[in-house]
Amino acid sequence: MASSILELINERIILLDGGMGTELIRHGFPQGTCPESWNLERLELITKIHKSYFDAGSYRFCFL
Repeated sequence: MASSILELINERIILLDGGMGTELIRHGFPQGTCPESWNLERLELITKIHKSYFDAGSYRFCFL
């Protein structure tokens, strides 16, 4: 099993699916804003959310 998300993506293509919209709203995402903009504007937060899904093992449920 990969010990980090970076290690896993170097091994294969992965798909992550979770309640990303819910998490963005929980962290103060303003209504009517483009969610993808936070990939540049709030990169640390986006990384933290994805890491929390990875740490919880959500990637194990992705079908490749």
